[in-house]
Formats: sequence, C-alpha cells, structure tokens
Amino acid sequence: MQLSSADERQAVTLWLRTGRWPTVRSANGLELKFNPYHDRQNGRFTFGPGGSRETWRSARLAAGQIEEPASRGSNSRAFEDPMTLEHVAPALRGSPAGAVVAVADDFFNIYGNADAGQIEIIDGRANKALADIKRLDPHFHFDDLGPNTTVEGRQNRLNDILMQRASVYARVRGDYGPLQVQTLKLVQRKAAEAYTRGQELLARGKLTHGTTERMKLGNYIDREVRRKVRETFNQYGIKNSSDGRVRVNRRENSASGQRYSVPDIRVDKFFYDVSLQEKRPGAEQIVRYFGAKTYPEYVVIVRPRQEAPNHSYIIKR
Repeated sequence: MQLSSADERQAVTLWLRTGRWPTVRSANGLELKFNPYHDRQNGRFTFGPGGSRETWRSARLAAGQIEEPASRGSNSRAFEDPMTLEHVAPALRGSPAGAVVAVADDFFNIYGNADAGQIEIIDGRANKALADIKRLDPHFHFDDLGPNTTVEGRQNRLNDILMQRASVYARVRGDYGPLQVQTLKLVQRKAAEAYTRGQELLARGKLTHGTTERMKLGNYIDREVRRKVRETFNQYGIKNSSDGRVRVNRRENSASGQRYSVPDIRVDKFFYDVSLQEKRPGAEQIVRYFGAKTYPEYVVIVRPRQEAPNHSYIIKR
C-alpha cells in the first residue's frame, strides 16, 4: 500500500501499541485488510479465532510469554498525544494491584531520527494542543519566539505548548492528567541532564554530600531535578505548595499520622521518585508512599536513562 510519511508514522505507532494495522482503502473504496490468522508452523492462513493461531496464542498467554493487550477503545492516537499516563502505559488498565509497568522509550522520543516529514508531524501536534487550550481559555495567547526550522527547535516549541496545555487543564478543569504526563517527560529529561553533569562534577571531586560516590551522585541528581521541576512549575504558573495537589519535595503524612514519606514530586494522586536504584513494590520507601493519607494511585520511578534500558516504570497501588 502507498502511504504518506505522516500516515505511515501513524500506522506504525498504532501497530506498536496495539498490534493492529489500520484499515485502509483502495482507490475505488474497497477495504484492504491484513489477515493476522495463520499457522505458525507452516505459514498457511486460517479464518479467525479458534484456529492454530489462537491455540498458539493461548499457550503463550498461559506460559506468561505475552500479555493480553489492554483495550484502547476508539482513541487510536492516544499514544501520539497522551492525556493520561494510562494512555502512555495501557497495561496499567486491568493490571493487578502492585503491578510494575515499564514506560516505553517511544514515549520520550516517538519521532526517532530526523526526516523530512518530522517537523510537519510535530507542528500538527502543536496546533492540536493550541486548539485544546483555546477551547478552555479563549483569552490564551501563545508567544511564539519566531521561526525555527530545526527538528529540535520545533520539538522544544511543542514541549512548551504541551506544558501550557497541562497547566490550563489543571487550572480550569482541575484535571491533572496532562500535567502528570508532562511531569514524567520533564523529570526524565532533567534526570538525564543531571546525571551527565553529576558525573563530571564527581570526577572533579566537586560532590561532597554523601559517604560513597554513588550516594554523592544520587543526592546531586535528586537536588537538581527537584530544583528544575520547581522552576518549571513556577514558570508555567503551576502552584506547588505544601497544601496543594502539586508538591515538590514535601512531606506526605500517613493515614495514622505516625509516619511520613517525602516523594520528589507529587501531582495529585501520582508520586514521582527519582532514583539510581531499582525500586519494587515491597521496598520500605514504596510502602510508605502508598501509605500516605492522600492515597496515591501510582508511584512513578524515574531512573536516568544512562542507568538502565527500562529507565522509567510505574508501580500500581
């Protein structure tokens, strides 16, 4: 089939997230469909569920080798412009309590290497986000700093607009879903930057807060990420205080009032923890997070991408 660059990119995104190719039509309007049902051993096609493909798939599910994909409804473009972290990680829906779901690298950079159609896609997302803002705040005005024809420049412009939209959703609707998504992007980016800078300072003997080099680096990254996130929230008019739904490095008391935890960032019912170490549901710190009287739904662990391939993941209550 012949697809434009934008259509091809959307088709690949759909396939990556759902395992399905979109329905396309020929020039005379006839639907063209891909038949996924075939015998894994001889390659012959079958005619739907119940055939050899279904038997193979059921065996894989039972063995835990594959996961049942979560239903995405009609929102097929959610991963391209996610408004909640459940769009980013659809496996969170229907997953059991205590589940750990990795965030795909595609979420942080879905465009890959630069190509001719990249700026068109980025600007298309920016225009949609601006339209969303205008619907909620007709008086909103975006100060564009002028033309920038590089992919990096257009991506930075898009990130700016997406954060503006997240701020408007939180302020006008009390909807913190978009801000939770943009906060994860922001924290991941700042963690990687702080890691690189921290390694340089560590090599020069400039980091002193901690008893081991690993601890010194981790403490530096924590401080830098919290500082940068707080500055960004202030820049976009996102209130972050000890009594608000958005907090940076604030105490969260337990329901009993006898214990407390201090997540790096909180955005409503999501706690974000920046860490060099892998942390799992049974860890004392995670238990304390979920024991907070604010009853968080998820704890998001953000590790610098230099540390591990699956650097960010979400733990469900």
